[in-house]
Amino acid sequence: MLLHRVRGAGQYTGAANGAGATVSTDFSRMHTYLRGPRTGTGLQDYAGSAPIRMVTYAEYQFILAEHYARTSDLTKAKTAFDAGITASMTMAEVPAAARTAYIAARPALTATNAIQQIIEEKYVANFGVVAEPWTDYRRTGFPQLALPAQAQTTAILRILPYSDADRAANPTNTPARTSLITPSVFWDPGK
Repeated sequence: MLLHRVRGAGQYTGAANGAGATVSTDFSRMHTYLRGPRTGTGLQDYAGSAPIRMVTYAEYQFILAEHYARTSDLTKAKTAFDAGITASMTMAEVPAAARTAYIAARPALTATNAIQQIIEEKYVANFGVVAEPWTDYRRTGFPQLALPAQAQTTAILRILPYSDADRAANPTNTPARTSLITPSVFWDPGK
């Protein structure tokens, strides 16, 4: 399930991976947050001047929440978790009442579900960020992702290939990859 937020009526629903053009236009898009201001009326008319968000306040709060959850302080984890959701939804211009209702409807953080909940909300907050959600997925296994219907592989990639330039400049330490699924990097628990 893809975890894009929908702004209509304060509801948040997902779309199946690989749904492509059948996804409703109500689902979140890259829009001005990631592309900069509109320059015209076309779907691709954006200035391209949006800032690169290295670490947002929302992401910082989710990192804190994960730290507290891993050190068994669920009270502090919940405080940071709620702050992360609030910051994420504020950046997406979700009304305060909808933010409050969404947070109130979340299940309680427990020792068994905290990491999953935190990483899934961090995944949503990092919409448009390239590497961090993928790294979190490889690190934690969350969110639980399914392959798109049109997938050209049998599993979600665990590593990236070395570029030709890297392999040419440093052939001893950049072996050719025969698989992008295994072997994974040393810290990947899914290896």
